[in-house]
Amino acid sequence: MDTYSTIDLGSGSLKILTLNARLQYTCVVFEDSTVKCFGRGTQGRLGSGSPSNIGTSSSQMGTNLKFVDIFETFSPTKNPTKNPTKNPVKNPTKNPTKSPTFNPTKSPVLLECQYTNKKKCKNDINCMWRSGECLPVDCTAFERKNCKLHEDICDWKKKSCFPR
Repeated sequence: MDTYSTIDLGSGSLKILTLNARLQYTCVVFEDSTVKCFGRGTQGRLGSGSPSNIGTSSSQMGTNLKFVDIFETFSPTKNPTKNPTKNPVKNPTKNPTKSPTFNPTKSPVLLECQYTNKKKCKNDINCMWRSGECLPVDCTAFERKNCKLHEDICDWKKKSCFPR
């Protein structure tokens, strides 16, 4: 039986609701809907706004691993629509609905590689189109040619492709 070392999240009495492990990072959602993320920070994907990797040493974990607010906006509107359109279109309605949602989603949905359009999926270097769906790049599935196409996130070593 394999044994794994524990990951110090420094969360005190908080209980984990979900653990979202991706190819290059992991986000933990706690029961109170707070979130902590660690791993490769490319393109600010850890929610800290920084492209730096987080969790590469024990000094970055525990209580030093900060909660991230993945629900904030950079420029909140001063007068938000009171009743958002259920099925938005490119040309917004002039008469928006009047009542807000009373049951917002408590757990975030990670949007990485959730394109339904094959072209958009293929244009994202972190995604690949397989079996009719958009999936995160899996370096270990690549032959040399495809590994080289994803050289910013994959390395070819000893006749195999590995994530960086």
